[in-house]
Amino acid sequence: MTKKLKFRNAEEKRKHEEAAAKWDGILKKYAPKVKLEPKSKLSYTPKVPAGREKQDIPSVDTGTWSTAPIRERRYSGDAMIGIGMMHKSNLVPIFKAEEAKDIASMRR
Repeated sequence: MTKKLKFRNAEEKRKHEEAAAKWDGILKKYAPKVKLEPKSKLSYTPKVPAGREKQDIPSVDTGTWSTAPIRERRYSGDAMIGIGMMHKSNLVPIFKAEEAKDIASMRR
């Protein structure tokens, strides 16, 4: 199915048809004489390097590791009085009231 072409005028349509006919002639002239098979029908087997013919290689035992989720970490001390936001999402711990005032008065 070919897309229907629209032309501005009859002159453009005539030029297009002449060019298409010329192109068809070129394709017929230089077309291969032998029909080529699609690549999917060709078979290729890569050469295996020496020493890699063996396919049953055992896995390496890396020990036992737990895949359990890590429990949430929380601060349980009493030295930190809060968390301040310095720039955008840069969170910093605050240990003194003076630090909180300094962060609040910083230029934004």
